[in-house]
Amino acid sequence: MRHIGEERTALFGLFIGILSFPTLAWLNSGFVTFLLTPLFALRTLAGTAITGLMSRRTDETAQGELQGILSAVTASATLVAIPLMTQIFALANSPELAQPWPGAPFALSALFSAGALTLLVIMLRASSAPLPIQEHTHAPTS
Repeated sequence: MRHIGEERTALFGLFIGILSFPTLAWLNSGFVTFLLTPLFALRTLAGTAITGLMSRRTDETAQGELQGILSAVTASATLVAIPLMTQIFALANSPELAQPWPGAPFALSALFSAGALTLLVIMLRASSAPLPIQEHTHAPTS
């Protein structure tokens, strides 16, 4: 990450996720999936880079709070994702369907990755924009 920076690493990782999840959704070869796994694993770089971005933008005295919030968000997302993805899988592979689609949870993951990439780009653009000049008013001193 040091060579390309946290911002580019986060963007790269999310981009790999956007490419890898739909690919996994449509692959029907275990061997090809196995061969592509190292490439697809690069998407995990996004989480580390985003954590670094947040940590850099957080005051030293609030680092513990940030890590606690990140842990809570991760745990909450896990609690929601497991039943959500199993229900998506069950619906997409229902016996009533003419063509089951076991890759449906990966397609949903691609949408989540696209949303995360969009939010990251918005955040990076907002943080690189010059801050507006603020008028400071001082209370009259007596």
